[in-house]
Amino acid sequence: MDVLIIGFSSIVRRRVLPAVLTLPGVTKIHVASRCGDPREMIPEQRRGMLLADYETALKRCPPCLCYVSLPNSLHAVWAKKALDKGHHVVLDKPAVTRLEDALALADLSTERGLCLAEANVWPYHPLAEAFQQVIREDGSPPQAVVAVFTSPPLNPDNFRYQPEFGAGALLDRGPYAVSSGRFLFGQVPARIACDIVSSEAQGRVDISFSTTLSYPCGSSLLGFFSLGAVYRNSLSMIGGRYACEAERIFTPPADFRGTVVVQQGNARHNVETASGDTFAAFLQHVMDQIASNDQAKFAEILVQDATVLDEMRKVAQHCLPEHH
Repeated sequence: MDVLIIGFSSIVRRRVLPAVLTLPGVTKIHVASRCGDPREMIPEQRRGMLLADYETALKRCPPCLCYVSLPNSLHAVWAKKALDKGHHVVLDKPAVTRLEDALALADLSTERGLCLAEANVWPYHPLAEAFQQVIREDGSPPQAVVAVFTSPPLNPDNFRYQPEFGAGALLDRGPYAVSSGRFLFGQVPARIACDIVSSEAQGRVDISFSTTLSYPCGSSLLGFFSLGAVYRNSLSMIGGRYACEAERIFTPPADFRGTVVVQQGNARHNVETASGDTFAAFLQHVMDQIASNDQAKFAEILVQDATVLDEMRKVAQHCLPEHH
């Protein structure tokens, strides 16, 4: 299968393209980019068309797997164009900025028999599997999950600070909160609370937020996420007879060998995990499901997560003064 990448973004250069190059099932890699030259990153024998125009790329490339990596507000437009041309589509997270776009794209992908997936890839690392293994061995879900992903301010020109491009921490980090609950509880939250802790651009760009997602099983996820705080990247969970925690879980480098600290009763031990390229594992899974014509689940997950994130944004309370 060929892969067409639309947008030569930082995440494409650092993670997506290196991951695609490891996949034996990928024949040619095409790139449409309005800035940057991917030529040196792609071996000649796998180098397809390198184009500067997205529309031209979609027309000239035969139907394949199209990875869209553009500013958030442009995802839906180019996903629809790709689906209309018969391409399977993977979108950077957040897949969309509006719930209605998620619903429309999912309907279109179903109608065309195509894949529509959001690249929220952290559950594909062995760290995440270690969390689920603890739950399976105990036989009961965690009572509480605490997710934290904060980082210092980005370059002021970054699209995450530009409202017209789908700015803010809720869109950028919210998918981690939503997917953490889905991954560990296997349920949709019954109640959602979300508060904007700080914002910029006269309140139009949320910089930090906290959230509590309460699930039908009686458990809760508590999260704090920020584009303007000291770096933290952690997930922990507490059950009746166990607890565990891990660092760098949401964005582990491809060569990262993580540690999960597990407590069972009064005994503590470390579970050392293997490294794992989350993007490669996710994309391989996508390609395998397409090959078996079993790709519909990806669109279902995308819509489910978009629905929860939409509700978080609706209930968010802009109650604090602007922080810089």
